[in-house]
Amino acid sequence: MNAARLQHAIASLMDPRPEQGRDKISWLGALQVRDLMSAPAVCTDPSSALTAAHLLMREHNLRRLPVVENGRLVGILTLGDVRGAGPSEVSTLNRTELGYLTEQLKVERAMSREVVTTAPDSSLKEAARLMVQHRVSGLPVVSPAGELMGVVTESDIFKTMVDLLELDEQLAEPSAS
Repeated sequence: MNAARLQHAIASLMDPRPEQGRDKISWLGALQVRDLMSAPAVCTDPSSALTAAHLLMREHNLRRLPVVENGRLVGILTLGDVRGAGPSEVSTLNRTELGYLTEQLKVERAMSREVVTTAPDSSLKEAARLMVQHRVSGLPVVSPAGELMGVVTESDIFKTMVDLLELDEQLAEPSAS
C-alpha cells in the first residue's frame, strides 16, 4: 500500500472520536487502484509460445497474464485458457506428437481478447464491483493512453483489508508502559 495513504490510515485509526468509525470506512472507499496494484505487471505477447507463457505464470505464481503488443493491452491469458487450449486427454497422438503440437500453440490462439480493465485512479470499490460484476479475479490497470500499468487482484484487495484490520487491532491494544 502507498506509504502516504498508510500514514493517513494510521492517523484516522488513532483518532479517539466515535464518528471516526465512519471516517475509517470512507477512507477505505477512497483508496485508489494505484495504491494496491502490482506493478510493473508480468506480461507476455501474442506471438509467444503458450508453453512459455504457462511457465512464466508458474514461475511468478500468477493466474492471469496480460498480453501486450506494441505497448498496448490486447488480451489476457488465464490458467483456464491454458488448460482449455491443450490437446484432449483422449487424443490418439503419442507423447512426441502431443509435445510438438503443444509447442506450436501461440498465446494469441488461447487468450481472451475481451478484457475488463480498470484505471489507476479508479476507487477500490469500483474495481471490486467490476470484478464481482464480470466474475473475474483480477483486472489489468490501463492508463488513459492505453498502456498497461499493473494488475489489481482479489488478493491485493484482501491483503489491504487484512493489513488495515491488523493495524486497527494493534492500535486498539493498550500499550504496555
